[in-house]
Amino acid sequence: MLRKFLPIAGILGLVLLISGPVAAVVLMQGYNSERASAAREIIVRVSMINNEIQRERDFVSTFRYARVQEDGEPRDMAATDDYRALLLPEIESLTIDGAPLDNYHTNLSRIAPALDRLSAIRANAVSEESDSLATFVAYSDVISELQDATLDLYRELNLPRSHRNLETKLVWLTERLARERGYGLMAIAEVAPPLDLTRARQSNLAALDQLQEELRSLNNSDSITDALSPLVSDLPVLEEKWAQANAETDGAAATEAAHDWFASMSEQIDAVRLLHTRLLAGPASNGAS
Repeated sequence: MLRKFLPIAGILGLVLLISGPVAAVVLMQGYNSERASAAREIIVRVSMINNEIQRERDFVSTFRYARVQEDGEPRDMAATDDYRALLLPEIESLTIDGAPLDNYHTNLSRIAPALDRLSAIRANAVSEESDSLATFVAYSDVISELQDATLDLYRELNLPRSHRNLETKLVWLTERLARERGYGLMAIAEVAPPLDLTRARQSNLAALDQLQEELRSLNNSDSITDALSPLVSDLPVLEEKWAQANAETDGAAATEAAHDWFASMSEQIDAVRLLHTRLLAGPASNGAS
């Protein structure tokens, strides 16, 4: 009788031996999935608040906060603060001890002080203690701080390396295009010394050109970047738009040119952000393997 049960006992032992590692793998997959989901949540929220800060940067740097004095708090600054109120508790809940991203607590804790600097930037704009370009740079530093703090989170996403590399470049591409939009507004409004503004813009265009070259190099190995072709303007196109916008000197015509410039650049920025969101959703939604 005992001999009849020996094969069964051996099979059960083998099952138990195998089931241990399998269970560990399943648990690890669930753990990694939870971390990836938490990372995506923070990346998305930072992307949203940076979009609002970019818009606020354009208007405050160009119009010197005049809309605050005339109409109360503008929509763009109110939106920035609304997103801030959502972002900071989310970071805290996902990085406390035992949370999915607790090992990112120190890095992501940089975000709150960076956002706190917005109050001083706005106050300096109201008092005109900072000129337009200095205000623009101060906003840009906040945006860069937020982006730097979240770059490591991309390691947690279940994306092919080429997609992850592309996505981080899209984050910076969005910011470079947004800076171009802001420089255009300041030039049309003539609120900054032309030479200083031209130097700042040329530096940004050089960085934008480098990013475009890097994105084109990814085209050969990653089919998802085919979608970039109609989204990213070549620099001559931006130069032509810039020249057309700055050609207007009449007050009403200049205002219309500023509006057209902002709308045109915003469409381009939104298109890049949409591609970034598609990538962030993961390979399954992009048809990637």
